[in-house]
Amino acid sequence: MEEILNRTIFARCQRRFEELKETILSTTKANIEIDSSIPALKCELLPESTTEEILFISINPFSGFFKVVSYMETCYSQQIENALNRDQTNLIDAINLF
Repeated sequence: MEEILNRTIFARCQRRFEELKETILSTTKANIEIDSSIPALKCELLPESTTEEILFISINPFSGFFKVVSYMETCYSQQIENALNRDQTNLIDAINLF
């Protein structure tokens, strides 16, 4: 039963990552991939991004909320996270600020 639950959570996260990836790619030329080992969405929003400039977007499996992390923590990471979890109409604006 636990294995079925884990697979279900993983599948839901994958689906949400795919949807988010499509949303971001519809307005930017970012390099985005799903890292299934974490699982997280790895977003290189700038051409030839350094490690500090990469955003990692994960999903809390219990709450379903997105969590945005970057090595270079900025207020923009928090704005992107707020846009993902509250009002996605501001998502692209928040990403462009990053």
